[in-house]
Amino acid sequence: MAAESMLSVVQSLHTAEQSWCIWLKEMGAGDYQQTANCLFSILGWLGQRSIENLIASVAPPSEFISYLKFSLSKHVSYVLSYSAGIFTKYNRFPYQETSINEWFTHSAEGVPRDQAVNIINVDKDGQTRKCYKTQNQVDDFPEALEDFECEIFFHGTKHRSAEDIIEGGINLKKGDEKKDFSDRDGFYVSKNFDEAFEWTGKRRYPSSAVLVFRVKKSELRDYNGLNLRDHGDEWQDVISKFRSGKANRIHRSYHFIEGPMASVSRNNPRFEYPVQKYGSYQLCVRNVNCAELFDRSLHSVVFFDR
Repeated sequence: MAAESMLSVVQSLHTAEQSWCIWLKEMGAGDYQQTANCLFSILGWLGQRSIENLIASVAPPSEFISYLKFSLSKHVSYVLSYSAGIFTKYNRFPYQETSINEWFTHSAEGVPRDQAVNIINVDKDGQTRKCYKTQNQVDDFPEALEDFECEIFFHGTKHRSAEDIIEGGINLKKGDEKKDFSDRDGFYVSKNFDEAFEWTGKRRYPSSAVLVFRVKKSELRDYNGLNLRDHGDEWQDVISKFRSGKANRIHRSYHFIEGPMASVSRNNPRFEYPVQKYGSYQLCVRNVNCAELFDRSLHSVVFFDR
């Protein structure tokens, strides 16, 4: 009788495994709600059939108990692994996730802007083809956005942070501590799209997005900014102060600071004598009003599937 009970348990597990494998492979991200419900049912089945319940009436040997533990743990691991994969696939983009490799617009009620934000969700194939380079039948995006009146800036980040900026604007208090031109009070942009995208990889973000700002030159240059592009000694002093957490009131009073990036080196971890990274550029937004200008000027966001 005990042997028959143990055989029944084994057959039940094998049947469940075969059914789950067939069903799960047929499910797609488009069946998200059905997938979620069924996966939770499977996990519930596993939870109800604990080791104690399965072996209570059969008094099996220790080898059989070990087999049951291994088999159940394998099923749980398989289901959890698959569910994580399918949910990640389904939720890979924060806006119109079924719209892939084509531009659409989104209006956020919480932030006043000059226009709706252009958004594109780029998958692996689209990234290879650089499908985002054409916007509204205009090639050479985003370079084509720059003209005599406007400057183009880029900010690389993860999906969640990009969504926060789209919906709620830039929050300067979320800035990292002891950076080149800020200490927990700055938002950085660059002048190179690819550089902004590569930055997200260096930070090991789970996802990548690049925000594109089209800012009117006349409005930006009206703010109290500090240009350190051609002032090596002052650039070195400013970075040393911010990197050491000793920036003075004058440094902190600027609405934005722009200039080369500091080259990171193991030989100079404290940046006491910072060295410029050749050919680099960054602008740090430091003032709330200046941040609002960038919020209004958010033109496009490219979400990458990575």
